[in-house]
Amino acid sequence: MSHRFLIGLAAGAFASLFAPGATLAQISPADMRSGSLRVLTGTAPVELLTVPAGSVFVLTDIEWYSTTGSGDASPVSLNLYGNGVERWRARGGYQLGPTTSFGAPWVQAHFSTGIVFDSGVVITFESASQLSARSYSVNWSGYVALTGT
Repeated sequence: MSHRFLIGLAAGAFASLFAPGATLAQISPADMRSGSLRVLTGTAPVELLTVPAGSVFVLTDIEWYSTTGSGDASPVSLNLYGNGVERWRARGGYQLGPTTSFGAPWVQAHFSTGIVFDSGVVITFESASQLSARSYSVNWSGYVALTGT
């Protein structure tokens, strides 16, 4: 009996959330955006997305990772720009001891941001560190919403 009661309660609560007149906005799966870039070398910012006209883009997550060498130590600065203006920066550092593993060690950072970019803005990302001569990867996700919603 208790199992049926919980199912009935959950169904009723769900129905009240999405009943006519509810104020919750839903994002269509078609409005979700994500990408993954493998950057071979260099410190120049790479383009993630240009925000479509008449909308805003909310960056929800960004993840960065790079391989390192045995005994490496480096400061790391991850930078996010909108039309060339810095909007976000994460700084850190790492130090790896000597390793005998067969695979190259790697460093990783993952952030949830919620940063909003306006219509037409070109969003770029930069990995600035002593690792700039090495390759890195950046994965990102977020959603597009029409202006005024």
